[in-house]
Amino acid sequence: MIRKGIVLIVMLLFIGMMINPASGNILSFDDITPPITTCTLEPPVPNGDNGWYISNVTVTLNATDDSSGVKAIYYRISGGEWKNQSGDIVIFILDHDCLKYGIIEFYAIDYAGNQEEIKSVDGIHIDQLPPEVNVTWTAYREGLWWYLDFIIIAEDNCSGCDCRIEFFINNELQEVIEGIGPDYVFTIQWSEEFRKFTFFFYCYDFAGNVAIVFINGSNKSVQPFYQNYFLQFSNWLNRFPLLLKILTILGCIYFW
Repeated sequence: MIRKGIVLIVMLLFIGMMINPASGNILSFDDITPPITTCTLEPPVPNGDNGWYISNVTVTLNATDDSSGVKAIYYRISGGEWKNQSGDIVIFILDHDCLKYGIIEFYAIDYAGNQEEIKSVDGIHIDQLPPEVNVTWTAYREGLWWYLDFIIIAEDNCSGCDCRIEFFINNELQEVIEGIGPDYVFTIQWSEEFRKFTFFFYCYDFAGNVAIVFINGSNKSVQPFYQNYFLQFSNWLNRFPLLLKILTILGCIYFW
């Protein structure tokens, strides 16, 4: 009876040593199959233009093992240092302002020591910053009319400025220019009415991020600065307000 009791105790101890304390699975000396890891992204598909993400991307690595259980998951981002986490699931966030051709590499190992082959998800592009935009203008005259050229310079150091520029006067779309910049030009014939309006420029980068620039027509700095051809007759013209008004309407002269 004593011998049988000793044998039973030894068997129980042996079985206890084979139990995975983390998962409760019984370790098997016959486990020669590595774990299987899957990778999911959230959002599942790019939420910007042309295959780019314009937000953070949540990455979930989920590993399964049908015998001894998953011990740890290893992963790295774009050739960086390998990181690891115990257990069968890893969640992390790609919060890069700019990530081009990002790649996630990963694998898992189980408690029997089997290692999964390295897998990867590549081609992840993230651009969370709008383009940098500068708007200037120049005035010139053709005949009796004055024109403004709005010159937009748009630059983007991530997805690039193969851009779309939309030009609005108040809420009405006037013109759209698409193509590789960085320079884009919109031209309008100046009218006194524009003093009451606002000019808007919506500048989209290749990923779809938008920068908005607006200029108030009431701002004197946007009025056409040009040589006043009638400056030498100004004292004389002031005697004839009606004539002065007509010349102003025709675009011959401006007074602030």
